[in-house]
Amino acid sequence: MWMRTYKVRSVSLQMTRAPRRELSAEKLFERYYGAPTSVLHFQQAIAVMTSSNTKVDFLHVTEGRYHFDSESLAEGKALLLTTKARAIQNILQQNYNTARKNVGSLLHTLQDFYSHSNWVELGFQKPLRNLLRADESIGRIAGPDERTCSECVTSHSCRDKILDNVLNQKILTTGYFGFSSNARPEGKCSHGGSADRGKRANQGINKDTRKSPHGQYHNTAAEIATQASLELFLEIWDTVGDDSFLR
Repeated sequence: MWMRTYKVRSVSLQMTRAPRRELSAEKLFERYYGAPTSVLHFQQAIAVMTSSNTKVDFLHVTEGRYHFDSESLAEGKALLLTTKARAIQNILQQNYNTARKNVGSLLHTLQDFYSHSNWVELGFQKPLRNLLRADESIGRIAGPDERTCSECVTSHSCRDKILDNVLNQKILTTGYFGFSSNARPEGKCSHGGSADRGKRANQGINKDTRKSPHGQYHNTAAEIATQASLELFLEIWDTVGDDSFLR
């Protein structure tokens, strides 16, 4: 049993370090089994999680906690813990398809933290592991009346400039996503992007793509989010055991 577990985890970790063109269900199964193997059920599981991940943007578009928008850091963490517990419970009860949907939603919110917060801008290169630990602090969070970004003089001369004291004191914040022009409080960072209707929406701190307002941080945020996702799977694995996890 230990050898099997070690082998699966070794293959998983090796695949994360491989060039992205090699990351496929077929390659993963071939490395584990040593021969071509049907990957249909594995592909279906991936599809369910991917669909559930994507649906978060449509089903919960206005709920900041699902995306760590508008400084909903405490609410976002609480949602992560609740969804993770629900996923584990469904796995243990053999409700595997429901568990896959839980995990897909969970991954969306977890990954959005690294894209929508200033974690990367603060200089961190690894995941914030306390996001998934119930009794641990995630650090200093900006207060509701605390200024976090400068007010740019013109609409296109700067990207949301995070204030020096926020960077120096490692204060966590996230951008405000708005459906109206007054959705962002003065002195706060905006989310930015074409869908953001708030003030200075052409600026912002989101790193969703390389073309986002803080797109220069996209690659780093994506790498950290990938590492955080892998650690989540390993944590669930440790909790439910080999057989249930592989199901």
